[in-house]
Amino acid sequence: MIAIGDIATLCARADSMEREDLKVEAMDLNWRIIEGMASLETNHSSTVFGPEPESISNSMTHVFAAAALVQLYALTTDYAISPYSIHVAVDETISVIRRVPRHLSRRGLSWPLCIAGSLANADQ
Repeated sequence: MIAIGDIATLCARADSMEREDLKVEAMDLNWRIIEGMASLETNHSSTVFGPEPESISNSMTHVFAAAALVQLYALTTDYAISPYSIHVAVDETISVIRRVPRHLSRRGLSWPLCIAGSLANADQ
């Protein structure tokens, strides 16, 4: 959630920043989000019966982190500095949303759904 606020702050400041400074800050945010998502992936515990399902908080955090990458990539694309693919990030967001346990309401996912959905291709 902190990263989402940082992206919003970066978006608000983007017009007044030097392009290289914007790129550095965006790349730092990208790294932080990806590292956080990687730690969520490795945060599963295993038992003798196999891996345990992802916790509810990890599942929801993963969805919001994936959508944050979509938002970040959209911002950097506007300034022609993004080496990343928005549509790959949208695919990841869709994949993570599909892995949310079925018993959980999707009502709390309106922001990630809007971010990913607004930038998705027709086939996504």
